[in-house]
Amino acid sequence: MENTVQTGYYWESYQANQANDAVLPIVYNHTFYPDLNANTCINGTDYPSWMESDEVYIRLYLYKAVGDCCTFWFGQGALTDCANSVIQGEYIDYNATSSPSYNATAELLDMWYPHLDDKTCLKDGETPTWMTQNGFEKWYLFNTREACCAAFGCTF
Repeated sequence: MENTVQTGYYWESYQANQANDAVLPIVYNHTFYPDLNANTCINGTDYPSWMESDEVYIRLYLYKAVGDCCTFWFGQGALTDCANSVIQGEYIDYNATSSPSYNATAELLDMWYPHLDDKTCLKDGETPTWMTQNGFEKWYLFNTREACCAAFGCTF
C-alpha cells in the first residue's frame, strides 16, 4: 500500500494499491461498481449519480479493479463467482470534444425493461410510459439485459 505523495508523471507511480485516504482516482474505463440485486459488480461508468456525489460514496462504490469491488461487497469467499459473472455496463465518454444532443425520452426508451407478464426483459423501444416517469426509471430501466434479469428474476 502506498502512503507517499505522487511525484512525477501519473504513469510513474503504481496506482492500484493506494491507501483509502489517497487522492480520489480518476474515473476511467474499467470502473467497477456493485449491483446488489445481481450479487456481482458492473463494469462501466453508467453508475447512479449518487455514487459519485460524495468522496465517501466514491471510495465505497467505485473501484478500479473487479477484485476490489467483489471482495468488499460480496466477501472473499464470493470473489471467484462475482468476478466470473461481471455485468458489462456502458461507458460514457466524459472527455468528448462535442456534446451530443440529448433526448431524455429517447434514451429511456432505449433501455432494458422488465415485461412483467412474461418475466423477460426487453429492449424494443416500447417501454411502458409509467416506467419512464420520474422515480420509476431507477427501479425498472436498466442499461444491460443482465442487470434487468438480475433485478426481476427472468431467464435468458
